[in-house]
Amino acid sequence: MQKKPADIIADNRVIGPAAMFLVDGNNNLSNGGGTQYTDGASAPAHPIGNEIVFNNAGTMTAVSNSNPLPTSATVTPAANQRVNAQANDFLTGSIVDLVTLLARLTDTYGTNTAISAGTTFGSIPLVSALAANSYATLTNASYQDTFLVQINVASAFVGTISFYGLEPDGSTLQLINAHQRNSSTNGNSTAINTGSALNQVWEGSIAGFKAVYVVCTAFTSGAASVQLGLTAANYAHAIVNTVAQNLTQVNGSSISLGRTTKSASLPVTMASDQDNINVAVNAALPAGSAVIGSTTIQATSGTALVADQSNTELRVSNYVKTTTAGDTALTLAQATMANSLPVTMASDQTPKTASTATKTSVAAAASDTAILSSNSSRKGAKFYNDSTAICYLSEGSGAASTSSYTVQIPANGFYEQPPEPVYTGAYRAIWSAANGNLRITENT
Repeated sequence: MQKKPADIIADNRVIGPAAMFLVDGNNNLSNGGGTQYTDGASAPAHPIGNEIVFNNAGTMTAVSNSNPLPTSATVTPAANQRVNAQANDFLTGSIVDLVTLLARLTDTYGTNTAISAGTTFGSIPLVSALAANSYATLTNASYQDTFLVQINVASAFVGTISFYGLEPDGSTLQLINAHQRNSSTNGNSTAINTGSALNQVWEGSIAGFKAVYVVCTAFTSGAASVQLGLTAANYAHAIVNTVAQNLTQVNGSSISLGRTTKSASLPVTMASDQDNINVAVNAALPAGSAVIGSTTIQATSGTALVADQSNTELRVSNYVKTTTAGDTALTLAQATMANSLPVTMASDQTPKTASTATKTSVAAAASDTAILSSNSSRKGAKFYNDSTAICYLSEGSGAASTSSYTVQIPANGFYEQPPEPVYTGAYRAIWSAANGNLRITENT
């Protein structure tokens, strides 16, 4: 039960200054002065009651749609957030441009474009070379990441549809990769040859290009409808745009085709499975050798190196052919005759030379006498017998005698050791009578 003001005033529990109350016509407490209205009822044309006003630049103004209450707020960002854009931010300015940001997150679609002709580009595809009714395009004003291409054929179409991105210069087109939806295979074109209805959806990366162009680069017959779209969506399988570019420099140095010096060439290596390479000879070949063919090299023991009956191949082996069934590997240093290659001295072979001559004398004796010791550095030796007796000179360390010797040197006779092979062992001698000396010169 609602109390009347008189009842409240008479209540001895109410103390303090005299209370004032707003009452209605029935002397009941009111929530506010003036006329009361039922919640949800239609507002009267001329309401009587309280009205919200505010100070609008010095003028008390009632709140309305045209004069809303002014509001303000202070934003305190977290440690990893920014309010003002920084110097290297993608979007610059004192406040981040939300309109531009939202535009990048909004998909854009063009209208359907009929394709019923083809364009044949020159060496560099240019926008100016596009033929009428051969292409569809959509500007990438917000620099979206991905483009969508929907190709529809109503009845029949034979031609090749290629995908291009517009370079920043606004005139050059660059082939870009795409993949058909639900496929991970990339390509920069699709060849269509159908006599019935067909629908294809392609997706590709357009990041960094000003516009996407879908061009019929080989037209035969029929008609197709193309609709383009741009989206910020990042598809699961990456699209890699390949750029065809001539290689003109390496590390700042110009390169060119053709044979050149080592310092101006790129280092390369032959493939491990490289086939035989034919050799071209610049100069004329001698008579009887008109052709040089492939080169066969035997590097595995036991592999027969069959003789070339056509005389068109150079055949080289790392092995000496000892029998028809087996091979012997070539090695360095001296080997047995069976394991050596037959050779002959060159016609202009220079002789071996010696730079030192050591002279000694040994007195003649009628008994075994040492003449020279073994010397591996010896290149030659000469002997002169100035005795009136015969000198019996013997090679080897065994005792010399008048019946066991290598050569007889008569009185005042001379003997020179043969040059090949060079004997480096010991010499001994005996005379028929003891007089005079043996004069010796050893070359090293």
